[in-house]
Amino acid sequence: MRETLEEVLRVLQDVEQEFPMSDNRWMLGHVRETRPDQLDRMSRLGLVVETIPLTELWLRGDEYLESDEQANTVVAHRDYLQHNVNFGFGTDNKPYNPFVTLWSAIARKERKTEKVLGQSQRLTRHEALRAFTLGGAYFSFDENLRGSLEPGKLADLAVLSEDLLSAPEDKIPNINSLLTMVGGDVVHQTDGL
Repeated sequence: MRETLEEVLRVLQDVEQEFPMSDNRWMLGHVRETRPDQLDRMSRLGLVVETIPLTELWLRGDEYLESDEQANTVVAHRDYLQHNVNFGFGTDNKPYNPFVTLWSAIARKERKTEKVLGQSQRLTRHEALRAFTLGGAYFSFDENLRGSLEPGKLADLAVLSEDLLSAPEDKIPNINSLLTMVGGDVVHQTDGL
């Protein structure tokens, strides 16, 4: 996987020499393992990274149980922040519940052993939420329109079944939306709300 990323980065650096691309937000999807020098190059190229933390950590994390050093290179979100690499989360629609993905970036647990993979890469709840909201908006040049609740932005919001910021960590995957608004319009509402 690392070798493929290295090859892609070399090609993009060659393209950058002839056609500057750093303002275009080219996206690298399903990024798995990275090194600091690769993250520096991603930042210089203005690349946006999409990771699938649930798949890489929870589902396939058993590949990294024996090596803490290698586990710290997998969806290395804390390193992305330190190297100024913009990123967001994907789900691959499995499961479609975004709170399971948020939990996987926060807890970084492998499914069979529940061992934390790459302790130093764990995100805070605020950081994970930001990656899912503003990170996603940044992908589509929409950060001035959506991704946070601010005057002049669309009123996209959700009223949750539990407080994401204070619920016990193991309860995060079970959070759901009781009411969802997109652009100020209610698009989902549970009975009785």
